[in-house]
Amino acid sequence: TAVAGAIREKLPDAELFAVKVFDRRLSVHTDVIFRALDWCIRNRMDAINLSLGTPKAEYKEAFEGVLRRTSEIGILVVSAGEMLPGSLDGAIGAWPDFECSRDEYRVVDGRYYASGYPRPLPGLPMNANLQGVSFAVANLTGLLLRERLALEGGAPVDDGQRDARLRDCGGIDGEDVV
Repeated sequence: TAVAGAIREKLPDAELFAVKVFDRRLSVHTDVIFRALDWCIRNRMDAINLSLGTPKAEYKEAFEGVLRRTSEIGILVVSAGEMLPGSLDGAIGAWPDFECSRDEYRVVDGRYYASGYPRPLPGLPMNANLQGVSFAVANLTGLLLRERLALEGGAPVDDGQRDARLRDCGGIDGEDVV
């Protein structure tokens, strides 16, 4: 898929697992999501790229339980920032930034912004292609995993390490560009 391609672009040797949650429609019951997340945890995935979510607060506690489990074993969870689980502690919420290069992300007031565009297609202008938060999540997942691999021992990147690696790329005040 285009989302997997965005991650593969940043990590060409990564082993990707597609955990199918959709059938014939782009809607799914949350029990399917939680079973998929459980599969990822049981199989010790390095990261979960969750380019979907829910605004329904009734699922907050269940997502918090999943995020506790992923944090305990070092699984990176990246999800849409304005929904659950991306808006919760333990997940990294992603917001699309259409001005951001596809090979960097920005941290502004604790929010992570990444390009909302997929890989470019020859002959098609970027803004004429699919775009949105799913690609911001995928681009951020790939960039954070690449960053994690660059650290000694492949240990999860904590905020102190991430802050030490931020560099100024000419962003506006209050922005860190990585």
